[in-house]
Amino acid sequence: MNENVSPCDDFYQFACGGWIQNQVIPDDRTTVSVFSLLQDELNHKLRVLVESKGTPEEPEFFDSMRNMYRSCLNLTAIEKAGDTPLHLALKRFGGWPVVVGQNWNGSNFDWIDTLIKFRELGFTHDILMDLSVTPDFRNNTRHIIDLDQTSLGMPDRNYYNNGLNDSSVAAYYKLMVDSAVFLGANRTVAEKEMYDALQFETTLAAYCLPREERRNMSSLYNKMNIHQIRQLAPNIHWQKYFDSLLGIQITDKDDVIVNVPKFL
Repeated sequence: MNENVSPCDDFYQFACGGWIQNQVIPDDRTTVSVFSLLQDELNHKLRVLVESKGTPEEPEFFDSMRNMYRSCLNLTAIEKAGDTPLHLALKRFGGWPVVVGQNWNGSNFDWIDTLIKFRELGFTHDILMDLSVTPDFRNNTRHIIDLDQTSLGMPDRNYYNNGLNDSSVAAYYKLMVDSAVFLGANRTVAEKEMYDALQFETTLAAYCLPREERRNMSSLYNKMNIHQIRQLAPNIHWQKYFDSLLGIQITDKDDVIVNVPKFL
């Protein structure tokens, strides 16, 4: 608080002015907030925890957590492994077409099968759609399946409006191409296929709800059952999608919150 300011003249300065005056934004950040400071404090406590010695009474997963943390700090092993772990991961998914090139066989490709492999190997499967199970905010005594628009590679859908004329989009496209080339793709092929991928992502962005419209939680609460979702988007094998990624068997009568129906 800044008690030198009258709340009748400037309530914001009265309530927040003292905090603003006493905070310094570090060189490696653009903003500082109460939440970022709380996150910093939490990160410090977690670091102390994972760097401490374990005790016999602790659960086994504590040791697993510490081992994973130490492996992330083992720069010698990381440099020695190079990009091999990434190539092995891509191979488990059937390969990345832009890298595999002419040897890619997409005749039996099924995007849902790929998402299933992502889930089995511990990677996120929220690539084309965001699938989760959350508390039902209109009935907090139960949980409900939530289906939302995907997260985009760029911070906001508006970035895509100007295409490659936007310097940020151009830099994003360059990163896509350079990443593919680094993993072994032909640059000419990578430029074409990553451009097609960017166009596809631009199409997805057009169907995403703008950030300002997502502030209205009621507009995101569109309850449908599986049968209704199947009618809305009949080209998707919804039974396979939900059963495999959620690990349960659903029925046509099960409810789902579809945040952005037009995205389907």
